[in-house]
Amino acid sequence: MASDGRRARKPLPRGRKAEAAVNDVEIMVAAFNTLTSNPRASMAEIAACADVGVASLYRRYPTRQTLVHQLCLRAMDSIAAAADACVHRLDDQDAEPWPEFLAFLSSALADGAGAMRALAGTFHADAELARAAAQMNAEIGKVLALTQARGAVRADVTAADITQFFEMLRAIRIGDRR
Repeated sequence: MASDGRRARKPLPRGRKAEAAVNDVEIMVAAFNTLTSNPRASMAEIAACADVGVASLYRRYPTRQTLVHQLCLRAMDSIAAAADACVHRLDDQDAEPWPEFLAFLSSALADGAGAMRALAGTFHADAELARAAAQMNAEIGKVLALTQARGAVRADVTAADITQFFEMLRAIRIGDRR
């Protein structure tokens, strides 16, 4: 904290670091969009979608496995953070549980919930991913328990049901040419 009680801000990256940070966001968005629609897409296709050179992509992610691992890890961490934020909002007894639950579902979908199923079997899931999955599922369970306790969600709905719901929504292809 700064001496006046405000949080000290980290300096923003400049030059190549700033460009790399922007490229990394573009790569993750491109990887998500490309790989969830075509799990066998090449690194060259991902680079083209991200509008970065293939060499830039390989410098950051030396293998496709590394890229997919990071993509899945970031998605699970984001979904867990969205669930945690929902839990904190639900701790306020004035918060309406159903709108908060819907806001969580929407946020989780935006963060990639259900989309990574298409990538199953295309990479090795390690202990780090298992930890992230366990954390994400625990946080989803907390959201569900709070909304159930406040009568907004049926008692027989489980966290596994929520995960399956996300996957079912991702399976819907409106206007898909396939």
